[in-house]
Amino acid sequence: MLLTSKFWKTMLKHPQWVVSTCFFVVFLLSSVLVWHESGLLNTDYINSRKNNLESVAGALDRAQQRYLNGLLLLKHTAESALENPLFSAHLTPILQEFNRVRNQPNWQIDINNSTPMMPIIGIGDAEVSKLPGFSRDPDSLNNELIAALHFSFLLTLRGQEQDVNTRMYYISTNGFYITSEPMDEISTATSTFRHFSQQNYFLKALPANNSGQTPIWSRSYDDDAHNSTVITISVPIYTGNTFRGVLATDISTDILKQFLRVHVDDNEGKGELFLLDLNGNISAGSSENQNNPYWISEITKIRNLVLQKLKTEKEGYVQLNNHLVIYRQLPNTSGVLMSITSQGEGFSQRFGHFTTFLISVWLAFGCVLLLSHITIKRLLNNMLALQDTLRWQAENDPLTKLLNRRSFFAYAEKIWNRSKKESRTVSTLLLDLDHFKQVNDTYGHAMGDDVLRMISSVLRYTSRNEDLICRMGGEEFSLLLPDTQLDDALAIAYRIQTALAQRVLLTENKQAVTATVSIGVSEGPTGYSSFDKQLATADEYLYQAKDCGRNRIVSVRGVYQVK
Repeated sequence: MLLTSKFWKTMLKHPQWVVSTCFFVVFLLSSVLVWHESGLLNTDYINSRKNNLESVAGALDRAQQRYLNGLLLLKHTAESALENPLFSAHLTPILQEFNRVRNQPNWQIDINNSTPMMPIIGIGDAEVSKLPGFSRDPDSLNNELIAALHFSFLLTLRGQEQDVNTRMYYISTNGFYITSEPMDEISTATSTFRHFSQQNYFLKALPANNSGQTPIWSRSYDDDAHNSTVITISVPIYTGNTFRGVLATDISTDILKQFLRVHVDDNEGKGELFLLDLNGNISAGSSENQNNPYWISEITKIRNLVLQKLKTEKEGYVQLNNHLVIYRQLPNTSGVLMSITSQGEGFSQRFGHFTTFLISVWLAFGCVLLLSHITIKRLLNNMLALQDTLRWQAENDPLTKLLNRRSFFAYAEKIWNRSKKESRTVSTLLLDLDHFKQVNDTYGHAMGDDVLRMISSVLRYTSRNEDLICRMGGEEFSLLLPDTQLDDALAIAYRIQTALAQRVLLTENKQAVTATVSIGVSEGPTGYSSFDKQLATADEYLYQAKDCGRNRIVSVRGVYQVK
């Protein structure tokens, strides 16, 4: 009961504690509740966005897998045809035609048959040898041509499908290709092959770059022939362990854009969906504002942040400015699907309404606490300022602004003891104004005060930052010089007397008033048991300086007079 009574008496003596404590407790409890609930709502909202993106990613991955499955089926068909070519008599003219045109820079073999088939387009032997990754193999050449004729029929059927917007093609390392969309002119065959040899969907399929014979997904690129942007899927073709070429198909990003827009329209939370390719380029997006400069800048920042996060985690979310970005790497394509929702779209949902209400409550309590904090802070600042003023007044001489005797001894003893412990040299100077009483008697105490201020100014000017300067009392001053040997201390004493000799004060009657000092110098701490002992030695030298006629410097080395 006694402790409780004392507590309440203490609190009543400090009403600002009561106000501050009450507001702090209320704000702390409300903050914990508000932020806990806001965190749960935010987590629920992020999870809902993650689930939505996972659903879209699954649908997109299944759609792209259908293209890949069709390509893999054709791959197995092509490899079977290469390993077991079916030769028939009607193929002889075609092989003869190849032998006739094989040395031409660009050639095309049209297949005249009752069944429509795509032509075989190729380049000459000399051109084949110039391209990396291509070479004519005489042992497999005829078999591959025969297999290509059968394979041409499959590409013809593939090219007639209505849901494929771009071509499918087979590129043989023997220097010919078949495409589901035949070229109008064969004169570009050489440049076409050079283009093939430089593309990732061919280079990454080479044995040195794809020992696992896995499908290759290219980055998105512009297809000038169709005036669109496409992604190419390619698979390597082998017979046994021999690389024979690449089977590839293009997926128009227009299909992907339409897919994303449909899923955005079906999405309760709206936002925007974007598909990134392997290099982080935007392959497709649902946004109608993709050409807006501001939107481009924002997307670039978001994309760079997502690519950085993908180095350590394949799915997750990031928050940038006022956007919530959910991302997920697609397992079959290695592309990345992103969902971007603005803060406004997020707050328009039920999660946002609850969060807004909770934040409003928190802000109201925050304003109350802020007002009380400002008041208390001002009171505390005033008290600290008053405390600093009182401490300064307790430690310093009000006339000269130098340390007073008590504070000087407190600081000096710490420095002296540390110097003694670390075997470092410390010197002391004790100064006394010569004939100071005569100045007071002749010119008055106001002039005496001016002389004291003048010497304090000289002491500051001639000493170092680490030196302690003190007015011991009356006209007596003292300096403690850390890490200073006797020679350096004598040099400082000399500077003091020289500088003081150059100072002149004028009375109201224009009379010149000058001052001199006598100085005693001692070096320690070696040979002394305490700082007081070393200072007493400097005091003895000071009296010797006065006895020798004043305006002298006296140390263990004798008397020195400034000329």
